[in-house]
Amino acid sequence: AGVVKHWEVVGRLGGGSGADLKLISSIEKKELRDVPINSVTPHPTRRTRLLVQTRKNKLLALDHRMQHFATNYQGHRCSEFHIRASYSPDGRFVVAGSDDGRFYAWAEESGHLLVDGLAVGLSGPLLQISWCPMHDAIDKVVKENKIILFMKGNKDFPQCGFSNTVTQVCTAGIQCVCTCR
Repeated sequence: AGVVKHWEVVGRLGGGSGADLKLISSIEKKELRDVPINSVTPHPTRRTRLLVQTRKNKLLALDHRMQHFATNYQGHRCSEFHIRASYSPDGRFVVAGSDDGRFYAWAEESGHLLVDGLAVGLSGPLLQISWCPMHDAIDKVVKENKIILFMKGNKDFPQCGFSNTVTQVCTAGIQCVCTCR
């Protein structure tokens, strides 16, 4: 427990004789001594950065090349369950659930707590947060339109009373975007 190992794949990956793993570095830090590690997540754009979630309420950004902790994200609880933290697709944010079922978010670089224990209606732990695969599409739509209605269904077949009412008041300049199929 408490050791982060950096491996490199050597050889072929899709057939033939297979591939071997080569140990690049083994990082043992006093902050991780005798601490179970829940997950290690690579940063999406910074190749030297890893997000390390431990079972002792520690969430740390590790620079594995320099072998030091760049950022300590504080606030959430992770001592009983297998909580997994993750980076946003652009790497600017870190998000994690908590033993108490709450949602937390931090600025990746500074560690500043942005969302402090938002209740999401769970009676148990919030184990993992996933980013919306439509992130880029939503970002593009929002940037290209002044007013947008995200609704259940579509303007021809609204799937709830609110969506039906809103489609009746849609006028030119409002783009209705279907958010479910």
